[in-house]
Amino acid sequence: MTRTVLTLTTSPQRMQHLPLVLDALFNQLTSPDAVYLNLPERYRNRDAYIIPDWLGDALQVTLLRRVDDLGPVMKILPVFEVETDPDTLLITVDDDVRYPPDTISALQTAAQAHPESAFGSRGFNFTNIGQHLEPVRGSHASCHVLQGYGACAYRRRHFDIERLHLSLASQPEAFRFSDDVILSNHIASRGVARFTIELTSRLEHMPWGDEDSQSLKFVDGGTHRRYETMRQWLIKEGEWFAQDRAATHGAKDEK
Repeated sequence: MTRTVLTLTTSPQRMQHLPLVLDALFNQLTSPDAVYLNLPERYRNRDAYIIPDWLGDALQVTLLRRVDDLGPVMKILPVFEVETDPDTLLITVDDDVRYPPDTISALQTAAQAHPESAFGSRGFNFTNIGQHLEPVRGSHASCHVLQGYGACAYRRRHFDIERLHLSLASQPEAFRFSDDVILSNHIASRGVARFTIELTSRLEHMPWGDEDSQSLKFVDGGTHRRYETMRQWLIKEGEWFAQDRAATHGAKDEK
């Protein structure tokens, strides 16, 4: 059986809520082989973390610390250094969602049937209507971008780690808030298709995600605006891969 790990990050403000999220992850129909919590020294290179006692006692959670905060993509970046088997399934989750009990097993089933593809329970497509994003849902529905809050499953080999780091270093720092686009565009550049799956029940959004003033939905004019700004920059740089070329040219021609 392929090794399966869960990986996430959080902010100092949300640390107190993690037990509720982790409880749902520890009560899945299929247990993960490891759960990683990845934290920089300082959140957004500003706010320090206070590690609670319960986390030090949680044998099921491996804490990975790094110096710099590279944004929400921290949910997966540190894990590349410790999970090196190319077949390992890396499942990213968010810190403000309680996931249905079949989340891991559904992603494993899809990934086993289609090992060269990546999967998530939520996705979206870019359109040429301003900043409009078209939601994608359903069983094995193709999408441009997998949405992180829906849980996403990637193989370790889907990533070129060195090139991903180079991309992060060469792009405007503001783009680091758009981790969904960063990850999907990167794996698309490597020929990895993205598809959605269906879960048996709904994702449970936790209230602290909506109440957090530092939530990504409030950064740089909101999610849709950030994503479209990043897409246009990547098109201009010849680094946009998440859409087929015809769609890319169409977007270019409209601007």
